[in-house]
Amino acid sequence: MMDSLESLQQTSWEPSGVPSLAAAKSVAKSDDGLTYTFKIRNAKWSSGAPVTAHDFVFSWRDLIDSANGYQYAFFLRTASLLNADAILKGQKPVEELGVKAIDDKTLELKLERPIPYLDNLLAYPALLPINEAFYKAQGKNYGTSPETINGNGAFALFFGVEQHSHVPFCQVINCKFLSVSIQHETARNQRNARTTSY
Repeated sequence: MMDSLESLQQTSWEPSGVPSLAAAKSVAKSDDGLTYTFKIRNAKWSSGAPVTAHDFVFSWRDLIDSANGYQYAFFLRTASLLNADAILKGQKPVEELGVKAIDDKTLELKLERPIPYLDNLLAYPALLPINEAFYKAQGKNYGTSPETINGNGAFALFFGVEQHSHVPFCQVINCKFLSVSIQHETARNQRNARTTSY
């Protein structure tokens, strides 16, 4: 499921363990380590819309908004994003979070202090982008089925049906007495760590 979603960085399977770029095609880091500028590569959501820097801004502001109560909101404080701590304490609005879309393909992060493991944090599923229009159109159903997940990764999810039986694939698996439990890895549901059985 994670291959249908892509963050700025991705966890590396190489021995070095150093994350590599994913939704970003390049990153520039300021000398003081307080500003990161990501160039977003040309990619599309499974809905056909282009992936933009605004998708990250929307997602991260939604994540840290205390009205949503997401349990992984602390990641933005751990990443030392500018004003994250004050926002979590209710002292500043989410619009003052240190994430900004300079244009459709340029994302700027401002930190309060340099974080040597920021690359690893940026690969975490809670920091995935979300296409705002698709998210709002799905409402509370966002991320609860393949039809309500809008991926930006290499693969798209679908609800499979065996060619001749007209039985949904997940039901066929269950007929073989396999219990399948999938944790939704969409940005919204990862934040809530909800698990759904299909």
